[in-house]
Amino acid sequence: MRLLHLADLHLGQVYGHFDRLPEQEAVLGQILQIIEERRVDALLVAGDVFHRVHPPARAVRMWYRFLSEAQRRQPTLEVVAVAGNHDPVARFEVAEPFARPQGIQLVARLARRDSGALDPQRVLVPLHDATGRPRAVCVAVPFLRPADLRCDASQPGWLRAGVEAVYAEAFELAREAVAAAATQGHALGVVATGHLEVAGTAVTSEAELRTPFDGAESPSAAALFPTDLAYVALGHVHLPQAVGGRENVRYAGSPLPLSMSEVGYAHQAVLVELDAQGTFAGYESCKLTPPVEMIRVPRSAPGRAKAAPLGDVLVELDATLAEASAAPNATPKQWPYLAVHVLDEPSATDCVRERVEAALEGKAARLVQIRRERPSPASPPATSSPGADQERAPTLPAFEPQSLAELDPEEVFTLCYDRAQATSHPGENHNGSHGNGAAEEIPVEMRAYLRELIAEARERLTPSNDDALAEEREA
Repeated sequence: MRLLHLADLHLGQVYGHFDRLPEQEAVLGQILQIIEERRVDALLVAGDVFHRVHPPARAVRMWYRFLSEAQRRQPTLEVVAVAGNHDPVARFEVAEPFARPQGIQLVARLARRDSGALDPQRVLVPLHDATGRPRAVCVAVPFLRPADLRCDASQPGWLRAGVEAVYAEAFELAREAVAAAATQGHALGVVATGHLEVAGTAVTSEAELRTPFDGAESPSAAALFPTDLAYVALGHVHLPQAVGGRENVRYAGSPLPLSMSEVGYAHQAVLVELDAQGTFAGYESCKLTPPVEMIRVPRSAPGRAKAAPLGDVLVELDATLAEASAAPNATPKQWPYLAVHVLDEPSATDCVRERVEAALEGKAARLVQIRRERPSPASPPATSSPGADQERAPTLPAFEPQSLAELDPEEVFTLCYDRAQATSHPGENHNGSHGNGAAEEIPVEMRAYLRELIAEARERLTPSNDDALAEEREA
């Protein structure tokens, strides 16, 4: 049996002020070609189909057309798609009555019976090969929210324990299904989905929204996934990788770069082989080619600073765009994205944005970001004066007036938050001790919600999403 593992499509993403649906449609076309040419039996989509909880209508249409075309090209294809933390829970399942009879399972919430036990009719999805013979059972677990868990929230580590308990109960149901199938002569493998960060995972993307389950609350692969599973299809982390040293527990990664932090590695879909007994027989990375280049100046390189003085940036910018891959007859929607990181210097007085935009005049590039970074201030020399052990107010970076267009909303929020914390708790650092330490870290939930608000505000300012806004007004 052959499975294709996808995750983190983020349909409807807007980068800067630019609509990415044409790129996403092109990548979906590459995936359709893989499904047809490799004769895929089942498609597993491990969350974040959409980029936000109110996806534009065009993104929703693109998703359903993709599913329809996939089954047209491969009529026996079965689909299991679970929701991620970006997806709209209710809207994700709205087509379920029509999709389920077609072999498409859309799972956005953890279904429980009146007793509180998991509902095996919703959690377990049988998978068949091209002949219709059952080959595996899929444990379809979407992104879990605190309300999905049955744990004492007053206990330390309750989020992690709650996630582990959900998977343990689901796998017990799967074992019962496998045992029942064995009595009828069918050997079934167990595959599973998940949209979460597993402990020890390499996280590199600035586009990933952090959740309450990430970081210290992340469960380990050993605690979540028994070794007798055939395959675990994971989403949420955009860097493709195996987890816990197990090749059959994998993140597929995002099919195309969602930010500049995702440029330095190949993007893919994962093709998985199960043998006649339903056990893992190997995998193949199916490379996906991003249709639009993403360029950051200065270019990333080991040991090289992420920002450079404006003069150096302008010189490199001119040379870089001369080598850009956009064809001479490319339309503006095919021009590469450009992010510029400028090191602020005390003597710099020119408007950075005006000079960068002037350098881009007549160039085939789309500017998505200008980030101004200040050098880290040198630490003051230690003193042994009588007052040296007294509390000192934390030193925060100066906030210099800039054009609104040059400011990053998240950076402004972070600076304001740090100032508010410094004012409320002078001399106290993030772990509650006193000294000249840093201000308290922004809570994960607050930063995640902030990023959602920023993304939605940007998308509402994008002309290409006017159809979605019109539909919302009519509703």
